[in-house]
Amino acid sequence: MKARFRLTELTLRRRRISRRRFEWVDGKSSKFWEIGVEGAAFAVRYGRIGTDGQTKEKSFDTPEAAQSAAEKLIKAKTKKGYAE
Repeated sequence: MKARFRLTELTLRRRRISRRRFEWVDGKSSKFWEIGVEGAAFAVRYGRIGTDGQTKEKSFDTPEAAQSAAEKLIKAKTKKGYAE
């Protein structure tokens, strides 16, 4: 049975998991997107700058799969114009 991890914002703060934050600002909006990877799971937090935003979590079979998926998401966000 696959272990399920829960990486809430509190967990991210408590464990000091390495997080990366990206922002996108133009004339109409200002948004942020953060990702933190731990073991075989990651948590993504996103929303308007100045708000707490929303958190989504995802678990994988292996830590390598979680890291690979996180890197794909980072690449997609930077391609859209988000900057770290």
